[in-house]
Amino acid sequence: MRSLAEFAMRSRATALLVAVLSTGTSLFFWVGAAVVALVTLRKGTSEGLILLLWSLLPAGAVLYLLAEVLPVANLIAAFLLAWVLRNTISLATTLIMAPVTGLFRGNFADHCVTLSRLSCANYGRACDTVASGSPGRHGRSDGNHGSRS
Repeated sequence: MRSLAEFAMRSRATALLVAVLSTGTSLFFWVGAAVVALVTLRKGTSEGLILLLWSLLPAGAVLYLLAEVLPVANLIAAFLLAWVLRNTISLATTLIMAPVTGLFRGNFADHCVTLSRLSCANYGRACDTVASGSPGRHGRSDGNHGSRS
């Protein structure tokens, strides 16, 4: 992890590369959030905000395509906690703010689920199929795979 952090801190381009590529995956999104927090702590709020905005693009794609809320929520929470720690220089204050970001993540997830159900209803897709992820993004759950009745 240390070598990855040293690589990410070389320049803005390498930090962007690591954060954007890792945030675009469902498995390693936490690495992108860690890079955003590290850059915010070490280089300042403006550099961290630039990195956050670029990292939100693949996280938004993951949110839209896979209905996975955690990459977006963790990016924002990591940035906010790093910003609090950088500005207050108080670990106690940062730890007090951590549950607040947890509440944000929970409310954000609830709103995303509600929005996905509304979009399912608007486009005529079965919400159970989209929420569970099977039989696929455009599949049918009634077993009638395209034949007309």
